[in-house]
Amino acid sequence: MGPHFYIYGDYVRPIVELGAAPVIIPVLRDSDFYADSISRVDGLMLIGGVDVNPFLFGGSVEKGFGHCDPEKDFGEIEMTRAALERDIPILGICRGIQLLNLIRGGTIHQHIPDDIPNAFKHNPGFPPGTFSHHVTVEKGSLLHKITGKEKIAVDSSHHQAVDSSGDGLVISARSSDGVIEALEMPSRSFVLGVQWHPERIWRLAAEHRLIFEAFIKACIKK
Repeated sequence: MGPHFYIYGDYVRPIVELGAAPVIIPVLRDSDFYADSISRVDGLMLIGGVDVNPFLFGGSVEKGFGHCDPEKDFGEIEMTRAALERDIPILGICRGIQLLNLIRGGTIHQHIPDDIPNAFKHNPGFPPGTFSHHVTVEKGSLLHKITGKEKIAVDSSHHQAVDSSGDGLVISARSSDGVIEALEMPSRSFVLGVQWHPERIWRLAAEHRLIFEAFIKACIKK
């Protein structure tokens, strides 16, 4: 059997049910394929997954690093760079915010317990779709304009996080222990990365549904 290309249904459902048509782009080692694919879509959602290989961005593997997927790394890096160049809307989720930050020259914490001793447990092992902590949203940010809230309850399922933000990216939310929970790029039409999983909780709290609605609206404008 050959390779399988799939994503969890949780990422697809809000896009479909809120009126858009998702297109799943397979991961292949073909730069031309990604440039062509991005030219045919109205937006890019970067989903969660395994750790990004830090070597690709001049770093080294540290204690606590999990495992990576070279094909996924290659494909998503190519897609994201093409999307930024074309200025099509981008929504990054969990791994997606970290990948976006690395592409823009930022850094990540490879393992929160090792890098941030006072951080609470960001991967508590709760069932998917369970709220576990709050994030504080920067006033005037894109995320604040979308949700209308300065504090949002989120789920949490990650052991890595953004460290220093990349070129052109601004921090728009943090958890109470200082961990960066959202980034955005004001110079682009719509670029938003969140560390939590809104696709798991969009039916439970309106602010997470509003994130998908804003992303789809931005895609339609393009």
